[in-house]
Amino acid sequence: MSEEVKVESKHKLNKKFLLFAIIGIVIVTIIAIVSIVPTSVRAKEVKEQLSLGDKYLSELNYEQAEATYLAILKIDPKCEDAYIGLANVYIATEQYEQAEEILRKAEEQLGETKVIKEKREELERKRKGQEEKLKPTVTNTPIPTVTDTPKPNQETAEEYFEYTIQNEEVIITGITDNSLIEIIIPEKIQGYLVTSIDDNAFMFCDNLVSVSIPNSVISIGSGTFQHCSNLLSIGIPSSVTSIGTATFVFCDNLMEILVDENNEWYSSLDGVLYDKQKKSILCLPAGKNIENYIIPNEVESIGDTAFTSCSKLLSISIPNSVMSIGDDAFGWCSSLKEILVDESNERYSLLDGALYDKQKKSILCMPIGKNIKNYVIPNGIETIGNLAFSDCSNLLSISIPSSLINIGYMSFDGCSNLSSIIIPNSVKSIGYSAFANCSSLSSITIPDSITNIEYNTFFGCSSLNSIIISNSVISIE
Repeated sequence: MSEEVKVESKHKLNKKFLLFAIIGIVIVTIIAIVSIVPTSVRAKEVKEQLSLGDKYLSELNYEQAEATYLAILKIDPKCEDAYIGLANVYIATEQYEQAEEILRKAEEQLGETKVIKEKREELERKRKGQEEKLKPTVTNTPIPTVTDTPKPNQETAEEYFEYTIQNEEVIITGITDNSLIEIIIPEKIQGYLVTSIDDNAFMFCDNLVSVSIPNSVISIGSGTFQHCSNLLSIGIPSSVTSIGTATFVFCDNLMEILVDENNEWYSSLDGVLYDKQKKSILCLPAGKNIENYIIPNEVESIGDTAFTSCSKLLSISIPNSVMSIGDDAFGWCSSLKEILVDESNERYSLLDGALYDKQKKSILCMPIGKNIKNYVIPNGIETIGNLAFSDCSNLLSISIPSSLINIGYMSFDGCSNLSSIIIPNSVKSIGYSAFANCSSLSSITIPDSITNIEYNTFFGCSSLNSIIISNSVISIE
């Protein structure tokens, strides 16, 4: 064989090798991309499902919370938060064997993490009842104030709290006995300052009447005092710079939230929680005996869950100064019959007692107390807002106009008597859990205009036996 032939053959081999190498790199890249994209999608879905599961848990909807957490574990068997959520469901419902089993499965997947260990310790305390209970008498119990905070017994206070220590600061995560009537949070535990009260730390403490928060606390988490139905009053010290959402939801007897006048972030007026400048109303205590509430003229925003669970309210008047209203601001106001809006308000308007945007392109809230059975959404409406009809359990039917484009998330969640709904072809998006817990809904047709069905859209629709999905739908989460 000549030298020229050998060289040409060698070049051909090199070209083939290079070609195969390029093909191999492309294949590896495609595999990597394919594996990464689903992972990120799953992570997003898990995060959103966790939020929904926590919502159901806070509402004492244990059945739906359990189903949601179990669904998460099918997506991600190593999701610690889902295991802990399930354990919380079983502990709350006194299903201690199930709680033990789910924690055992969590350890099989993740090992004995600190969180799992702490939850197991909580389970043991609940099940065996070995902790000594602190039950001070309620008689003549003074309403706690910020300026007259009782001094805790530093030698014994620690045993009543669950906590973690991070960066030499203590975060209160719970208490060892949910039957306590009085909680006095110490300023220090193990020599470290108590600076935070974690999310849901005192949730479901039904017997709790009074709480004393020390001036060392900077942050109070979301849902911290949810379902503390006998809590009468609470003081916020000057040190607090952050209060989460839904912190006092379902505190049915809470009469007042008192904020130290030296606090630079928050203030109170007549026992109602505001930001410092009183431009944002953050929480109307559910125990206040108010049927018709008039929001002060200076208020510019209504915070998330600001009026949630205020079951005594019959009406709310919104002044012309209000420019924004947060999510679920009027949720679970079971007696609320109308939301009144100043005619000169530039952002919001009123129609038949329901809240709309100014241009009447979006319906934002249908008061639960109106007890509507059949509702016709006016023509020209383009959006049904997030949670707009949530928990309108008397709603039997709703007529949607051909102008509608968007249906917000959880917009009909809990409409347990809604039996039928026709979605027009104009609708382009339906938010997650839009029809969740519509237990009477028997059939529904998804129009050609919809390309994606988000997660939990029909979660808890126990009577649903027919869903017609068009070929336009390319993904179901």
